[in-house]
Amino acid sequence: MYVVGALYHPPKPLYKQAELLNEIERSIDIFSADFSEATIVLAGDFNQLPDICIQELALQPFQIAPTHGNNCLDRIYCSEPLVYHCQTVVSAVETGHKAIAARFGACNPSHCNKIKFTKRFRFALTLLIRMLHFLIFFKNFSWDEILDIDDAQPGFDKFYKIAKNMLDHFFPERTVTLSDKDPYYMTPRR
Repeated sequence: MYVVGALYHPPKPLYKQAELLNEIERSIDIFSADFSEATIVLAGDFNQLPDICIQELALQPFQIAPTHGNNCLDRIYCSEPLVYHCQTVVSAVETGHKAIAARFGACNPSHCNKIKFTKRFRFALTLLIRMLHFLIFFKNFSWDEILDIDDAQPGFDKFYKIAKNMLDHFFPERTVTLSDKDPYYMTPRR
C-alpha cells in the first residue's frame, strides 16, 4: 500500500517553514499509525525548503537533481527504498524549469538482493515545540500516585510506566528502512 502526497511550497509562503514541517510530520505520524505497512511518498516543488528538513522526518530522497537552473526545487522522498526509473524532463514550452518523471520498473542491478532492515529512533524536527508542550504538561503533572506507594519496586515500576508513556506521547519513535546497499552516510536520521 502506498500513501502519496504532493507538495507545493511557494517561494514566498504566507506561513512559516516550521508550520509546514510540523504539518508534514503530523501527517506522517497519522498515516504511519493508521497504515503501518504503507510506504509513504512525498513529491513536489519544495523550492528553498532544505533537503535535510525533509530527511529528518524519516523520508529518504530518491530524486534530487537540478530542475531550475542549478537549483533542486522538485524532489521525491519516500519512507523506504523503491525500485523505479526517474529522469528529469525538459518542458515543452520555453522555460527554465524541468520536471521529474518517475515510474516503477525493472530492478536496477545495484539495488537487487538488498538486505533491508528497520531502525527505530526518536527525533523531533520541532524539538523546541515538543519540549515546550512537555514542560507545560510536566509542570502540572501530579506524582502523588507514585509517592503514595510504600514499596520501592512497585513505585519504580509505576514511575517507569508513566515516564515511558510521556516519552512516547511527546517524542514518538520513528521507523526508517535501510539496506546494506545504502551509502555509509545514510543513517536513520539522514
